[in-house]
Amino acid sequence: MAPMVGLSTRPFRILALRHGCALAAGEMIASEFLVRARPEQRREFRVWEDERPSALQIVGSRVVAMVDAARMLEDFGADIVDINMGCPVRKITKGGGGAALMKDPAHAARIVSAVRKAVSVPVTVKIRAGWDENEITAPGFAKAMVEAGAMAVAVHARTRSRKHSGAAQLDVIAAVKAGVDVPVIGNGGLKSPEDARHMLDVTGCDAVMFGRGAVGDVWLFEQTARFLAGGEEAAPPSPEERHAVFAEHIRLLAREYGPERAVVRFRKCIPHYLKGVPGAREARHTMLGLTETEDVIRAARELMLRDPG
Repeated sequence: MAPMVGLSTRPFRILALRHGCALAAGEMIASEFLVRARPEQRREFRVWEDERPSALQIVGSRVVAMVDAARMLEDFGADIVDINMGCPVRKITKGGGGAALMKDPAHAARIVSAVRKAVSVPVTVKIRAGWDENEITAPGFAKAMVEAGAMAVAVHARTRSRKHSGAAQLDVIAAVKAGVDVPVIGNGGLKSPEDARHMLDVTGCDAVMFGRGAVGDVWLFEQTARFLAGGEEAAPPSPEERHAVFAEHIRLLAREYGPERAVVRFRKCIPHYLKGVPGAREARHTMLGLTETEDVIRAARELMLRDPG
């Protein structure tokens, strides 16, 4: 599961792992924030036993802060420390972090090397195809990161300039895989078991990473595992199963963040759960205005379990 800001919360990681996800990644954490955070803020990032195996990801550009943050993540119980080198958001790149590191491979390598020496858990990197269509640098960049100590590379096969639009450039993943001797994880635009099979076959990558395609559809992980193991097409979850996971997701958020914050954080997920449900467009606006956890669950039940006749 990909690290997604606002979506890869602990509750979602727990649900994903319960439904066949092999490795769940947490939301991107800014290293500068983490090293300055209060103890009660840092507690939010501690890994619980029911969310293992778990990768925690940091983003930043200052070597000292990245090292200090990585040590904290290990102390929090991270099974893997992942370094974000692909975030396209301007507030990250303008400070030299995220995808901006792909424009400075020497400095990126210094970060990887320093973090690798500072922690005992595996260090991985997540990169993009490149900065833009004129700079497809992932193959050479990935090789430099592996030489610096990265033990796996996840490749979002779109450039920073394309963000999440357009088809993934599978030839870039294939080129990265051909150039390094560590596991390569393919990412970008995967929405089905068939998409996963295609990416694996075309690129030769070792694993695939689902992102937004799995939000509201945690069954995608187990469906894909079964499909890859023997071509079995699993039946989609029933409306009752979908609503049960919907309810558990927001209740887990309430346990984690409190009822008010849970409702706010869950609003990003509601459209994903309601995708394809008759009448969802009209009902979604009403649901997004609700402020109580159980009211959201009740409204979803009335919509998702409504008799279509």
